[in-house]
Amino acid sequence: MANIAEAVKELEQERSRMAGRVRKLDEAISALRKLNGNFIRAKRTMSSAARRKIGAAQRARWTKLKQKILFHKDKLFLNVREPLQELVESFCQVVETLCEAFFHLLQALINSSKGF
Repeated sequence: MANIAEAVKELEQERSRMAGRVRKLDEAISALRKLNGNFIRAKRTMSSAARRKIGAAQRARWTKLKQKILFHKDKLFLNVREPLQELVESFCQVVETLCEAFFHLLQALINSSKGF
């Protein structure tokens, strides 16, 4: 009988501990439901110097873009000649480098075969 009474007492204590944990979970759930994704964030302010710096950078980008835009008979064209020329030049450099490497490889192969 004493063992049963102790077991009941332990179970009641466990139930009260669990009830406390359930209460805490309910509080957390209700707090999360109240938030519902509406977070209040501090408003970020930007200094006037930072705004001027960003504005100057944007004006520079627009100026650079306007230099590449051409107008012809009320039509708008992008000047792609310069970028294409740069691309062709860089491609030519790559081809030249590959040709030189291939030439050196062939030369090394010929020199090594002369020893046989």
